[in-house]
Parts: sequence; C-alpha cells; structure tokens
Amino acid sequence: MVIAGVAVLAGLTKVQDPYANFHNIFEGSTTNLNSLATAFVKINYSFVGWHNAFNLIGEVKSRDPARTIRRSGLISLWIATSLFFLINVAYVAAVPKEDIRNSGQLVAVLFFQNIFGHSWGAKVLPAMVALSCFGNMTAGHARVIREVARQGLLPYPAFFASTKPFGTPLGPVFIKYALTVFVIVAVPGKDAFNFLLDLASYPNLVFNAALAVGLWLVRKRRALEGHARSTYQAKNIYVILCFIGAILLLVMPW
Repeated sequence: MVIAGVAVLAGLTKVQDPYANFHNIFEGSTTNLNSLATAFVKINYSFVGWHNAFNLIGEVKSRDPARTIRRSGLISLWIATSLFFLINVAYVAAVPKEDIRNSGQLVAVLFFQNIFGHSWGAKVLPAMVALSCFGNMTAGHARVIREVARQGLLPYPAFFASTKPFGTPLGPVFIKYALTVFVIVAVPGKDAFNFLLDLASYPNLVFNAALAVGLWLVRKRRALEGHARSTYQAKNIYVILCFIGAILLLVMPW
C-alpha cells in the first residue's frame, strides 16, 4: 500500500491531483471529545496486529530472551508506526476528503478502488484481509487459548492444550473459527466493522487499566518481600501512561 501511495504521488495512476487533500489538510477538523476518543480507539486498535506478536513470546529461541524481546519490540513498534503513517499519507493522496467522510466504506476499500478500479478493490482486498487475519488468528490468538487451557482455566484442558498431530492447537483454532463464522452471520453488514471494533476495544481498555493497576501492586509486593527485580519489565512511566490513556479513552466519549 505504501508503494501504491508513492505511485499515486508520482502521478503514475489515474488519480487526479493527488496533492489536493494536502492543501489546508486540517480544514473541517473537529474538537469534539467523543469523535476524538472514537478516533483514538481506532488508532489504538490498529496496533493490535503488532501487539499479537507478543503472544508468541514463549517460542522465542535466544540465549537472552528478555534482551531479544526488548530490542525487537521497540524496533518493530517504530517500523509499524512508520508504515501506518505512510499508509495514511497514501490514503490522503488517493481518496478525496468528501469520499472519506460520506461514503460509509472503509478508506482502504476506497483507496484500492480509486487506484485499481471497483472490481479489484471490492474483490481482491477482502481476500487479502482474510489471509492476513488467518495467519494472525492461527499464530497468535489460538496460542493464547492454548496457554489458558494449560493453566487449567478451561474445560477439557487436555483437548485445548494439545498440538497433535501437526504442532498446531486445533481446538483453539476451531473455537476462533466458530466464533468468527457466528459474528459474520449474526452482525448486519452496514457499519459492522465499527460495531465489532468498538465491541472489542472498550472491554480491552477496561482490562488494560486494571492490568496497569495490578502490575503496580505486584511490583510493590515484590519489593516489600525483597524479591529481585525482574529481568524484563516496563518502566513505571509507561505503566502510568497506559493507565491514564485507557481511562481517558473510556471517559472521553461520555
């Protein structure tokens, strides 16, 4: 998508005047806290794919896993942030402001339609998204369910923790598959993405706020009991910012 955006800015596509949206780029912006909070929730959700990589921490093969995670996490975060920024530049170049505001479609769909035509944008893009989600669910979410089962927190733990015969947790994959099919069938097509995003995001914000408080309490208890400092832990300022951010996003829409 970044390469396609470069092609748009270079005038190599049928998009006319790709720099039109860059004139008075903040014209029509809002200061409504509800709208800003909704936007920040969606921005936060866009990093879920990066966050899911940490579901595979148990499979890191290194002499110093903590150092590997610390370095790779920071580097990958900067890479993901840079790519997201460049993709948004590509969106602004390829899609008129009015279409973004009034079309009711995902900006990515409009982006591909304006560059490659309606047929390609309507058919190929969903397939690409589905393939991306397939790998994410198989590698990340399914293993979370498996680890929960290994701790005995799910019924039939032997079934859900098993990776036989292919080294893949088939039980958790089936659960994700069944839930996904149910949501696709049950949720109406219009505004389904925004509905599902909000449905998933706000409970996660509550969990993140509680997690930040719990992490601080655990650290305080470990310090009082004289335990050694963990080899891998987030700095206190990051924990505080996580808590404040979660609370603000929960309160601002009200």
